[in-house]
Amino acid sequence: MSRPIFAALLPIGALAASAAGADGIERAFSADAGGTLVVEAESATVEVRGGSDNVQVRITRGSDDAADIGEDFDVTFDQDGDTVYVQVERKSELFWARGKPLSVTVATPTDFNAKLRTTGGDVHVTNLSGALDATTSGGDVGIEDVQGPLAVRTSGGDIRHVGAAATIDAKTSGGSITIGDIRGAIEARTSGGTIVIDHAGGPVRAKTSGGSIAVKSASDAVDAHTSGGSIEATFQGQPRGDSRLKTSGGSITAYFGPDAALDVNASASGGRVRVDGLRVQVEGDITQNSLQGTVNGGGAGLSARTSGGSITLAVRR
Repeated sequence: MSRPIFAALLPIGALAASAAGADGIERAFSADAGGTLVVEAESATVEVRGGSDNVQVRITRGSDDAADIGEDFDVTFDQDGDTVYVQVERKSELFWARGKPLSVTVATPTDFNAKLRTTGGDVHVTNLSGALDATTSGGDVGIEDVQGPLAVRTSGGDIRHVGAAATIDAKTSGGSITIGDIRGAIEARTSGGTIVIDHAGGPVRAKTSGGSIAVKSASDAVDAHTSGGSIEATFQGQPRGDSRLKTSGGSITAYFGPDAALDVNASASGGRVRVDGLRVQVEGDITQNSLQGTVNGGGAGLSARTSGGSITLAVRR
């Protein structure tokens, strides 16, 4: 793991007695709103909670004291202005966890940014109004009431977002993605799970190789692609951009308001194309498994393609 350039590293052995007790390692920093927390940890779960008057760091492993933790990890702290650095490194690649997971818990002001990296645990972040950049190689990521923008990566778990945020870029190689209310753009990619988005105020790009995609409320374009499931998207008002919905292993369902103006090009090689409640002017030949035409005189583009199911275009429920 790369080490941050610390102005003055404070190793575990230099901690004051009040900061290193039987319940682990504790450290406090004075930092103003708008600051940044940087955590780089190996084999640790990381939890960050906003709402504090300062930055309070606590590193624990069961009932181990600081000396016990120090046998396996180098722990260093630093502060540069309103940026606080925490680094936890294994002393040996031949690491034995002693049956107890390491935990890094940090309380920060609500108006704070966070940049978090861990190689072996979950990441949980709550109640921040700043930006979040979080990466884990071996766990889930949970985000609640973090306003963002958000950038989230995991190689081995789920991503779950609750609340509202500015934008989100979420990628996982081994789990599902659940996203709450996003005011701006959404990028969501997974190789092994479903993608569910509650509300998208900006454009959506969603791709999975192993599950379904659901966008429950979209105000802009939706670009959704899955190789192993269905796609469902509900559009609020007139879509502001062109949408593309494609699956090789399921059905496609798209809901629109009754006044939505669209240019439609839909093809279902393994099923039928159905239209329910929308006024369509068909262009060219009419077939059971394809449709090209306009809705309410034409407008935003909609391309829908499936090789393994049907396509339904309907008035929003």
